[in-house]
Amino acid sequence: MGKSTIKSITGDIEEKIQVSDKNIDSEDIKFIIDLFLNEIKQNIVDGNKIMLWKFGTFELKEFKERKAKDVNSGRIVIRPKKKLPKFKFSNTFLKKIK
Repeated sequence: MGKSTIKSITGDIEEKIQVSDKNIDSEDIKFIIDLFLNEIKQNIVDGNKIMLWKFGTFELKEFKERKAKDVNSGRIVIRPKKKLPKFKFSNTFLKKIK
């Protein structure tokens, strides 16, 4: 299993586009990817659910305030409510990786 970065993904996309359109370079592709990712981030921050067909769903999950036990002292502490991003793969995607 390898590691992919924006730079490597941009290079892969550039190679595929070179066949059809020679006016797009790696800076344009990086700009489009950054724009796309920033839109996803902003929509999640705004509380919107993002569904990408055949890939998965991003959403913001809210956790209520709750009691928890401090393992060091044994005291009961109150954990404040919080919001965390959540991602769920689509069934189509999961079938491809099995």
